Amino acid sequence: GANFFAGASVQQLLPQKLVFTADPTEFSTGKEVPHIFLTTGYRFFVAEDIAMTPSIMVKQVSPTPISIDANLKVAFRDRLWIGGSYRKNDSFSALAGVNINKTFNITYSYDFTTSQLNTVSNGSHEIVLGIQLNNVYEVMSSMKMW
Repeated sequence: GANFFAGASVQQLLPQKLVFTADPTEFSTGKEVPHIFLTTGYRFFVAEDIAMTPSIMVKQVSPTPISIDANLKVAFRDRLWIGGSYRKNDSFSALAGVNINKTFNITYSYDFTTSQLNTVSNGSHEIVLGIQLNNVYEVMSSMKMW
């Protein structure tokens, strides 16, 4: 139905060699590898004005282990939302957002690092300005979107 969603995407589909310096004696090469993302989720209403959307995202970047995110978003009156995300053995995130109008929304999130990287990273902040193009039905928020 209209409440179920799934998606797939690939970044860097064709691997590319990277060279960071003109001196070939330095260790300065790398390789862009494909990043594969799969996501799915379901939106259901717990009250007339409150929708919950649990979802998962699986990310594969060879040769690293597969990464799995478990997410939950709660939306109020198609206007405000809060949510959280957990990435196995790595981090968890908190986020909040608001629909400014039928075209723009803004989201803030904070990522808490729980892996060994927390010795060099205290987490990260993210601010997103969302733009909904071709919103012909003038829906305030596509509540399917994370």
